[in-house]
Amino acid sequence: MKKGWTTKKLSEICRFINGRAYNKQELLNTGKYPVLRVGNFFTSDHWYYSDLELEENKYCDNGDLLYAWSASFGPKIWDGGKVIYHYHIWKVIPDESLVTKEFLYHLLDWDKDQIKIDQGAGTTMTHVSKGSMDERLVNIPPLAEQERIVSLLDESFAALAQVHANAGRNLVNTREVFEAVLADVFEDGEDWEEKRLEEVLQKTETVDPTKTPNKKYIYIDVSSVNKENLSIEEVNFIKGKDAPSRARKLVKTNDVLFATVRPTLRRIAIVPEEYDNQICSTGYFVLRGKEFIDNKLIFYFLQTKGFMGKMEKLQKGASYPAVTDGEVRNQIIHFPKSLAEQSAIVQRLDGLAQETRRLEEVYQSKLEDVEELRKSVLKEAFEGLL
Repeated sequence: MKKGWTTKKLSEICRFINGRAYNKQELLNTGKYPVLRVGNFFTSDHWYYSDLELEENKYCDNGDLLYAWSASFGPKIWDGGKVIYHYHIWKVIPDESLVTKEFLYHLLDWDKDQIKIDQGAGTTMTHVSKGSMDERLVNIPPLAEQERIVSLLDESFAALAQVHANAGRNLVNTREVFEAVLADVFEDGEDWEEKRLEEVLQKTETVDPTKTPNKKYIYIDVSSVNKENLSIEEVNFIKGKDAPSRARKLVKTNDVLFATVRPTLRRIAIVPEEYDNQICSTGYFVLRGKEFIDNKLIFYFLQTKGFMGKMEKLQKGASYPAVTDGEVRNQIIHFPKSLAEQSAIVQRLDGLAQETRRLEEVYQSKLEDVEELRKSVLKEAFEGLL
């Protein structure tokens, strides 16, 4: 440990105050106070509200240091105004004679992954206990050194945040360019057809694998499709007797799969030759074009914002929103009558999709590099190397 630094328990330098536990009846869609839960601790997703009047330490406000200790995990200096904070979040009160709030925030941020390893409990959601946090040992420099470290970290992180923001914007822009081209491609052109999907699709088959109990099958579950690269991954190998009740749809090479469960997640894929005459889940709609339409053109049509917007409006169900096969069949597609023109469009989109994936990988790699660099800077700071 660097000279001048001391080792202390967290309970010696700060207090962890639990938020309020409440029941569902106390959570409102509108109300006087927003309720900060772990689900929207690091995002702005879906807020609940409450009209409860509570003791002051059950609210947090701008500038408060908070720590999510269950599911969402780690510290945050709050900037979202006055809210009621949930029981799974601590308000962290530093002893300012020993540690500054800003230094403690960076310390907890650096230490959060190790805390999970050392003290985390739970199989489905990682959480830590207040008792174990109180007893956790940390190394603390003098206040003047804390202020120097925070100043260096703030300067470094401001630069990294700019790089991160630029890479994030480029990632979004890359996807938006591809989506704009898709939208343009499927605008009604000269001598184009307008048909419902059901008019351009062949009838597909269903099978019951349990009737051939010892036959081996490849089973494509809804989770088998990677929604990022739109390909089939992690299939299951089963015997007919072990087939789940949803394993009923026969697929052939070049069929297009579209997941009707949570349709806006874009689980769309083309069946490769290795999965010919295998089985997929009834959670997919299987699209097999007739002889006058290119299957891959259908594949790209399903990715358009227009089609996805229709699916979002049609989906029903709170926990597992879904659309029906019939609702998919009923959608309108515009396409050239000429197979040669269809093929030319597909080749153009193939090239653009490949370049889009390449750029997305570049920008995603930059985002990951920024995060690794941020962790490296934090490590040096709290090992006394800055």
